[in-house]
Amino acid sequence: MVPIVAITAGDPTGVGPEITARVLPLAVRIARPVVFGHLPTLAPWLERFAPGVGLRVADRVELPPPGGATLVPCGPAGEPIRPGDGTAGRAQLECLDRAVAAVLGPLDTGALVTAPVSKAAIAAVHPGFTGHTEHLAAAVGLPAD
Repeated sequence: MVPIVAITAGDPTGVGPEITARVLPLAVRIARPVVFGHLPTLAPWLERFAPGVGLRVADRVELPPPGGATLVPCGPAGEPIRPGDGTAGRAQLECLDRAVAAVLGPLDTGALVTAPVSKAAIAAVHPGFTGHTEHLAAAVGLPAD
């Protein structure tokens, strides 16, 4: 059975979208990826590095087609994200939280893969954020230490 893998695209103003797009052609050969990312930021990277990937954009979590991927958009639709204006932090946190909800809910997911985030950008809109590990631990009810 081919595993379903949730992937967050990380900081839309950083390397996350490029990394996500570069890995997607391999990911669809070994898994059924559900990508959570900012579509306007990801689109040019996907065109460049994953043009042959059967990518379905869905506003809600959907099972990817065999050999393809589903993209669940996060952040402001159709708007650019600029470093330091708050949208980057909100988009990253939305992607992470939607991916966690999908993993814990409707997806029978084999893994959650997270691209790099900007801790500072997320902490600016979500005070107390210290990183992926702590945020994920809190989401599943594990102690912070």
